[in-house]
Amino acid sequence: MNLVIACTGSPPGPPLKDRIGGYFRKKKIPVEIREAQTADELVRQDLSGADVLFLDPDLPGADGFRGAEEIRRRFPDLRMVLVTDDVEYVLKGYEIEVLRALHRTISEQELGGCLDAVFSGMGQKRRCSETTRKEKEKKE
Repeated sequence: MNLVIACTGSPPGPPLKDRIGGYFRKKKIPVEIREAQTADELVRQDLSGADVLFLDPDLPGADGFRGAEEIRRRFPDLRMVLVTDDVEYVLKGYEIEVLRALHRTISEQELGGCLDAVFSGMGQKRRCSETTRKEKEKKE
């Protein structure tokens, strides 16, 4: 598993990198985690081998969403998870087809559930828009 975490600051408790790493250690799944500290640094990275990007839209440097749009164009199958506490960012995340959104202060149990959902379909190329479409079809 190859992950990229691009987040500013840190919520109370262990950093997101450590929390996600702990999830994979418990499941005995090898993981490589890279980090980016700014939007500019993130956009310059080759993400072709990455499975999932955990993105904070408030990254310093270039606008985080503008960077995410560039990444989406270059790596259309990359799964993205927003890490934010701003509801407006979550709504804007649909425009770049994020798979999930994590609140910065998410509990370990909620983080585990989110990671289970994100990684359960890694063999399938399912993104947020496809999931949303299927949910709408069920309601009709």
